[in-house]
Amino acid sequence: MNLPRIRFSIQFQLVIKLLIIFGVLAISFLVGQFVPPKFLVYILILILGVGALLIYTMNPLLGLVAILTGSMLLSVELGTGTATKINIVIILLPILMGVWFVD
Repeated sequence: MNLPRIRFSIQFQLVIKLLIIFGVLAISFLVGQFVPPKFLVYILILILGVGALLIYTMNPLLGLVAILTGSMLLSVELGTGTATKINIVIILLPILMGVWFVD
C-alpha cells in the first residue's frame, strides 16, 4: 500500500529533529531522577522492544532470524504448573507470524 508522502520544509524538519533530541534528553533526565533503579531495566526492555518492532516491520525476515538465534543462545522457558516447560519461542513464533501476516 503506497501512502502519499507529505513534504515538509527543511526548517520544519530541523525543528522536529531538535524537538525529538530535547525530548529524549528531558525524558532521560526525568527517568534518572524519579524512577527507582529496579524499574530502569523494564524501561530499557521497553525501548529495545519498540526498536526491535520498528526494525521488524521494515524487514520481517529479521524477526525470524532473531527468534531462531535467540532460542539457541538463551534458554527461556515458562512453567506450566506441571513437569513440562514451554520454550518462549513456541509463544513468540505465532505472534511473529501474525505480525508478518498483517504486514
